[in-house]
Amino acid sequence: MKDKLRKYSLEKLAEMIRNDSKYSNFAFAEIYSRLSENLYLYICKLTGDSEDARDIYQETFISFHKYVTKNTVNNVTSFIFKVARNLFINNKRVNDKLRPYNDEITQDESEEQTEQVSDYDTELYKKIFNEALDAMDFKYKEVFVMRYYLDLDYEKISMLTDLDINTIKTRAFRAKNLLKEHIEKNYQEIID
Repeated sequence: MKDKLRKYSLEKLAEMIRNDSKYSNFAFAEIYSRLSENLYLYICKLTGDSEDARDIYQETFISFHKYVTKNTVNNVTSFIFKVARNLFINNKRVNDKLRPYNDEITQDESEEQTEQVSDYDTELYKKIFNEALDAMDFKYKEVFVMRYYLDLDYEKISMLTDLDINTIKTRAFRAKNLLKEHIEKNYQEIID
């Protein structure tokens, strides 16, 4: 069954769910499998916290399922990313603070990393980069994550955020400059 559903668009799969066809569970699973990886990465980079990201990620798909069973969705990808974005914004308002992204590292992984200097440098650079990203205003961070982590083109970002393409380009450019400025200001001794 799964192979047969791959040929359908996300919108057709959403229609199957709405019509409560005998394939609705399979259709939902197919939508989930197509969008889950990029959606989770997007949410992780926005929240900076894997636990918050998992909560928003789950709530996004729950909200999508509730909505799509009663309504038509013309652009599933855009709809799901907007739901995640809105949940993030609501969650941020409640928490009122972004925490730095923390990759979960096991004891064994930690011991291996201390043995290799280059791995330490890589982790240090990741930490510095994530700190700079977390210091950025949401409007720049969101565009940066979509453009450079999810590798979305400007037109797709415009569609997902309902912003003009020129605004997207400006924010992406500004985000890169903000990252550079933050790193140069706070870590000049490491750069040199």
